[in-house]
Amino acid sequence: NATILDDGTGAIFPNNNTGNAAPNLPLDDDRRVQVSDITVNENSPFAVFTISGNGGLPIKLALQNDSDPNTPNASIGTDTGTQLEVFNGSAWVPYTPGASVTMPANGQLLARVAIKDDTVFEGPEMFQLAVTPGNGPTAYGNATIRDDGTGSIFPNNTTGTPDPNAPKDDDRAIGINNVDVNEASPFAFFTLTNATDAPNTLKSLTVVDNLTGNPANLGSNAPVEILVGNIWTKFTPGTVIGANGTLLARVGITNERDNVYEGPEVFNIAASTDSVTCYGKGTIRDNGTGAIFRANGTVNSSLRRDNDYPVNTTVTSLNEANCLDQFFASLGKPGYLASLTQGALGGNTNNSGL
Repeated sequence: NATILDDGTGAIFPNNNTGNAAPNLPLDDDRRVQVSDITVNENSPFAVFTISGNGGLPIKLALQNDSDPNTPNASIGTDTGTQLEVFNGSAWVPYTPGASVTMPANGQLLARVAIKDDTVFEGPEMFQLAVTPGNGPTAYGNATIRDDGTGSIFPNNTTGTPDPNAPKDDDRAIGINNVDVNEASPFAFFTLTNATDAPNTLKSLTVVDNLTGNPANLGSNAPVEILVGNIWTKFTPGTVIGANGTLLARVGITNERDNVYEGPEVFNIAASTDSVTCYGKGTIRDNGTGAIFRANGTVNSSLRRDNDYPVNTTVTSLNEANCLDQFFASLGKPGYLASLTQGALGGNTNNSGL
C-alpha cells in the first residue's frame, strides 16, 4: 500500500538507485488557511487578524499592499507598524520575518500589527496580511483603516475582541447633511459639522451644479447665508467652525417655484477648507413631498406642500358602492384633487351615491 500525503508529511523519494528517502527536501502541504478581513479605526492600537487552519500546520506571515489600483494603500511603517506579533497562547510575541509558526491545536491563531494615528483626513486605506501554509496557496486578510469615526478598536487584550465603547478617531474636516426640500419652501437648510477637536476655517461655501441627475436652476452664484448668533448673513471666507461644532447654512430656492411638474431637481453645496472640500446634496421636490422650512431653519409641517404632479384621468365605469375608492385607484399616482364634480351616470339621474 502506498499513501500519498499533501499535508506536509510523508517521505520524499528522489531519483536515486537506493530507494532511500531524502530527509531534507521540502514537503508539499496543500492544506488551506483563511484570514479574516477587518475594518479598523485609526485610533485603534492594533489591527488584529484571525487565522484559521488545521492544528499543527506551519505558516509564514507577511504584511503587504494589495495589487488593486482602485483601492488606496496604507503606507506600511507610516500608517501601520512593521513588527508583526502572534499570540502563543499566553502572551503576544514578535514574529520573525520569514520564519514558520505552527497553527495551534484549536485551529486559530491571532496576529496583530500596530496602527498609527494622525490628524489628517485620508479616507479608507488598505493593507493585507499574507499567510502562506507550508508550500500551499497563500491566503490574504484585508485590513481597512478608517479615520471617519467608524471601524473597530482592537485594544491590547489576549482575545482579539474589539472594544465597542472605545473612542474613535474622526479626521473629517467638515461634514454636510443632505436635504429634501419642497418647492414651496423659501430655503433649503444645511448643517455643517466639524468632527475634529480643533477649529476649522472655511475658505469657501458655494452652490455648485450637480452632474448626476436633473440639475436645479439655482445657478452657481446663488447666495449662501450662514447663521451668526441670531442673524443670517452672507457667507464670507474665513468663517470658523469651532472644535466639534456646527454651522447652519441656507440657500434660497424661491426661483424654482412654478406650476410645472419637473420631478426631483438636485444641487450641491460645497464647503472647502485648506485641505478638503465636502459636499451636501439638496433635492427640490414638487410632488407633495420634501420639507418646508421656516426662515429660522425649523420645519413648518402646517403648510401644504407644492405638488405639480399632473392628474389627468377619465373614469368610464364606477360602482356606486365604492365610487371614490375606484376613482382614486384609477389615478395610479399621487396628487391633490383640485375638484370633483358630479353628473349623470349613463341614463341614471339618481346621483345620491355621489
